[in-house]
Amino acid sequence: MQIGLIADIHGDLAGFQAALQLLDKTDFILCAGDIVDRGADADQIIKIFQERGIKSIKGNHEHSVLHYQERWRQTDKIEQLTQLGRIISDETVAYLQTLPDTISLNIENTNLLMAHGTPWSDITGIYPDSRQPLINQLVTRCPDRDILILGHTHQPMHLISHHLTILNPGSIYGVTIRDSHSCAMLTLPDRIFTVYDLNTGNKIEIPLVRREA
Repeated sequence: MQIGLIADIHGDLAGFQAALQLLDKTDFILCAGDIVDRGADADQIIKIFQERGIKSIKGNHEHSVLHYQERWRQTDKIEQLTQLGRIISDETVAYLQTLPDTISLNIENTNLLMAHGTPWSDITGIYPDSRQPLINQLVTRCPDRDILILGHTHQPMHLISHHLTILNPGSIYGVTIRDSHSCAMLTLPDRIFTVYDLNTGNKIEIPLVRREA
């Protein structure tokens, strides 16, 4: 079973289409949130999500866009906010409102949990060098999970702590230096994690980091 992993699209249609091409042979695709905001093409991206049955969760930018949508629509900067992906269509609003904050799946006898930042916060980022108590908290809060899929940081990650494998495909969005402009593939049940550069289509070597208390 091959699963496409994407996150942090931020309205980047070209990056999203490049990821779809790289992940074309996967069985299905999961998105770890932040589809909207920054780029202007969220409406078109959401239509493709619906057509292809891509499963997604809310990220912190979905929460922000939904929270401020009515206020932004009443300003005198509608064109500017639309270009920034902050004003979206009614159809996209309705779709985002249906998204959960986390998704749990069992695939090939492997228990997966997908969240944006962490399972309890969409603004807390997890990095390979995050404080050990934070890593321990993830392990403790996911006692029956084998794999945790995260986004938010815009950086790919392959981390193992005790029973838990923590993966991040990096960001589809690729405008700033902190953005990885990447996607990933997870092969189950072997737990093979492969990250791809969206500019070149080549594999990116992501070090496996082991963190034990």
